[in-house]
Amino acid sequence: MNNFLYLLLFWSIAVTANENHVFDIRTKFSMKNIFCAIEHNDVIGVDNRVSAASGRGFGNGSVNSLLVLKNGENTVTITVAALDWFNLESKGTNKDIDFNSESNCSLNISKFNRNDGSMNPIIKFEVKINKDGVPKAYVNGKLDNILEKKVETIEYSAGIIKNKIYDIDFSEFPHEMKVYKFSKKISINGVPDWNWDKASEFNNSEEQLIRLKKEYLIRWELYNSKNINKIKELMMPALSNWSLATGSETNDIFNSYGLEGIFNSKSFSMHPIDWDNFEVKVMNDGKLVKMVYKDDPSFSPLTMNYFDEDDDESVEAFSPIFSLINNEWIEVL
Repeated sequence: MNNFLYLLLFWSIAVTANENHVFDIRTKFSMKNIFCAIEHNDVIGVDNRVSAASGRGFGNGSVNSLLVLKNGENTVTITVAALDWFNLESKGTNKDIDFNSESNCSLNISKFNRNDGSMNPIIKFEVKINKDGVPKAYVNGKLDNILEKKVETIEYSAGIIKNKIYDIDFSEFPHEMKVYKFSKKISINGVPDWNWDKASEFNNSEEQLIRLKKEYLIRWELYNSKNINKIKELMMPALSNWSLATGSETNDIFNSYGLEGIFNSKSFSMHPIDWDNFEVKVMNDGKLVKMVYKDDPSFSPLTMNYFDEDDDESVEAFSPIFSLINNEWIEVL
């Protein structure tokens, strides 16, 4: 999925009324002096990696997270890391990197009614730094020591040599970065019956993985041959989900990819797939699956090179999310 549709998926701009569904789930976020990523059911809705790499660590806005939520219990996760992990001068110190005492990341989830514009709050979730320099989570303004907390060390492969997509700026992907993950369960009702919610769980078997790779190869060949009609046909289950979630027409959503312009650009070519450079990302209790580039998870096996309208060399990645429905891999997001 290209960057525009990634934003369309979560930002839901220019939403119109939909007679079948009349509300969104809005996640308003604020990030300050910190690296922060926000996930809904393991699907990243937003992060401030670029701002963190620039030394700022800020971010404010609102995302529509409806499309990756289900009726009943859902999980929202805030992952934070100290900003100096992105400072190359801090590397090799062999000690923990401290948080700025004013660092914080917060979100407010509300139900937004498209018809009357009303907002009904669901949860306020915030991570702040205590007097000992340790991140702590607060729910609806109160310290919450019951929610799930994990401390992990994030390692990116940094070993891709053959068939590299591009040279990764590792200031954006610090190695062995220490992150704190806080997860909270929330209950939501009235969500559409998404097709992915009926999917079988991905079990990482060799059979499932081979068939998943086959779906990527089918799409790679379609992009390579510039077969727009067949690409749209395979995307229709996903386009229908996006339409319901955003109130937009499926044709408008598909056209926003800009595929025709990319295909007709100078020197268009698909990047060859080297499966050793990719790994599986499993989301939402195994019901949502995609393959991501090991050094930069925003890239996928469906990566292409072309020259844009300014005659600048560009790299674009389309990153569909699949579900195993009736024993078939279906593109659902």
